[in-house]
Amino acid sequence: DSSNGQGMNANDLNAGTEQAPPSLLADAEGLGENPANNPEAILLAENPDGSRLYELNGVTSLWYAGEDGQMGTGDDELSYAEKDSLDGKRYRYNYDRKTRRLLNIVDQATGEVVASAEYEENLETNLGKMTLTQKDGSVYEYEYNLSEGPREHLRLLSATFENEDGKMVKQEFDENEQLIAETDLATG
Repeated sequence: DSSNGQGMNANDLNAGTEQAPPSLLADAEGLGENPANNPEAILLAENPDGSRLYELNGVTSLWYAGEDGQMGTGDDELSYAEKDSLDGKRYRYNYDRKTRRLLNIVDQATGEVVASAEYEENLETNLGKMTLTQKDGSVYEYEYNLSEGPREHLRLLSATFENEDGKMVKQEFDENEQLIAETDLATG
């Protein structure tokens, strides 16, 4: 019997294996909608270029009207969002206004880019891949449906990071984001 008496397989990597630290992307959750129609949103500025700066629930975001020219509709363009992170810092998440893809994440205290995103698309499978590379050397690969875009339903494929022992490891995950493999990059 390979179970540990608690219903888990002794070879289950999800039990007892150091989990990858959350990527800085985890802090970007909930940044996808223009708060223009939210009664709790505070309009901080209406700029000469037509953009509007809002604050809602501790998130400051700069928006442009989309192709329809109306603010608060589904085609609005997010330029950036700023919020306090899980680690107590304030980050700016910069987006490509047309593609709605995250470009990079900037530490507002230092002005330093702490993460950058790159994208690949496979039109045959309708899947995209986003790779988020962080300043500390951590790399997170996510998959998403091209028709929904990278801000919707990202699925973690792999995480490369320095573990508690100071070794760079790569963890791979299945479709349910359960750990299925871990590799020490120094030894293979």
